[in-house]
Amino acid sequence: MKTTKFSSLVLIKKEKLDEIERQIIDVQSRKRGLEKKIEKKKEEIRKFEFPDKGSMSQYQLSKEQFSLQMKTLEDLKASYDLRLKQLDGLKELYKEANIEHEKFLALEEEEIKKANKLKIYLESKEMDEVANILTQMKKRG
Repeated sequence: MKTTKFSSLVLIKKEKLDEIERQIIDVQSRKRGLEKKIEKKKEEIRKFEFPDKGSMSQYQLSKEQFSLQMKTLEDLKASYDLRLKQLDGLKELYKEANIEHEKFLALEEEEIKKANKLKIYLESKEMDEVANILTQMKKRG
């Protein structure tokens, strides 16, 4: 492929696009990890049992453990929501970066087409000159 004044910009825009894509993949992976942790924590909470008998301090301790489990679940859900917002932002960035990349790709293609047309024109002109020279030589010779 020919190098144009837009080639370096196309490369930069492509690198930015690739970086955003890597970030999206990373955040999606973290989101999936959080989904698993949330499900595991929900299962722990479902299986949690308060003591049927025993001292008030044992009951109080169980209640605190349960509250801690619920707080952990809330924190996991907050982290999950944050990941969703990150994904939305990154997807928007990706969309904008893709538009920029496509724009510079189109400009590069246009530049290449112009260069090719000029090359064809110059080659045609050169061929005409050669044909004229040959015609002149035949007339003389």
